[in-house]
Amino acid sequence: MLIETVRTFQAIDALLYVSEGDMRKAITYLQSVARLKGEETLTKADVYEIAGVRPMHLSLVFCCMEIEHRK
Repeated sequence: MLIETVRTFQAIDALLYVSEGDMRKAITYLQSVARLKGEETLTKADVYEIAGVRPMHLSLVFCCMEIEHRK
């Protein structure tokens, strides 16, 4: 059952991030990741890989904000 393989909240957060609130995108990404992973637990890295999206903590804007915040 698919619901049992999505056990980490990080994977769900990643789905929300990459789908930008679009339920159809979220379902498509979830189906794609589930097909790729089979019965294995889905991770946020899997979601980012399927969506072709860079994780937020690696984006240039986020890194610049972090550097500015540390000053």
